Amino acid sequence: MNTGIILDYLTGLAGNNNREWYHAHMKEYQEANEEFIVLLQELIWRIGEKDSSILHNDPQDLKLFYLPVSSE
Repeated sequence: MNTGIILDYLTGLAGNNNREWYHAHMKEYQEANEEFIVLLQELIWRIGEKDSSILHNDPQDLKLFYLPVSSE
């Protein structure tokens, strides 16, 4: 798991929340989302050791972020 990929993408997005940047960085988005899924799975397993009610969650159903890209 490489949280740096997630943080790098989110940092870039924070300064460039527009459609052009999003489309130009689709590969980075996909990589960040894949890393986020790995992170979520790890969290689910670890929390599940104490609280099994979380174990039914599928990280694929949870998203890193929803991108309502502005038209600016």
